[in-house]
Amino acid sequence: MKWVLSLMHKSDVLISRVTLCMANMKSTMVHKSQRQFVKYIIIGALSTTLDIGTYIILSRYVSFFSSHYIGAKGVAFTIGSLSSYINNRRWTFNQPSRAHFKEVFRFYSVAGVGIIINMSSFYFLLQKVHIYDLLGVIIATSMSFVWNFTMSKYFVFTNKSDSHYVP
Repeated sequence: MKWVLSLMHKSDVLISRVTLCMANMKSTMVHKSQRQFVKYIIIGALSTTLDIGTYIILSRYVSFFSSHYIGAKGVAFTIGSLSSYINNRRWTFNQPSRAHFKEVFRFYSVAGVGIIINMSSFYFLLQKVHIYDLLGVIIATSMSFVWNFTMSKYFVFTNKSDSHYVP
């Protein structure tokens, strides 16, 4: 699992560099939601890379998962979602306070529905449509993206000062 920590550290470095670029975008991107959406896409790309990378390593190099693709996808999604939570909380939605139980519960509730969307679409594509598993991973991950961003913005990472605050 050292490679996971190494990849997460490298993503922190990349996030810092992208933050500098985002500072230049502030003048052209008027709305906070637009900046958050761009940041969410960047974090999503990093988390998806971690998700897919984990899936490839598990399904290709760990004997148990070489015959259990669905299980490998579940583990990979969980690792990717943890990376997403940490990085979106800190960078995309700039949460000033420490994480609290309600926020973590909301995140994993949203992630729970996200994993159902992700894995059921992956299962359908793999077992019923019979497409190549890596293409199925990409399509399944894309299908849960809109759900995850919308719920992260309006339900998980809310501040009392935001107009969309949910108590």
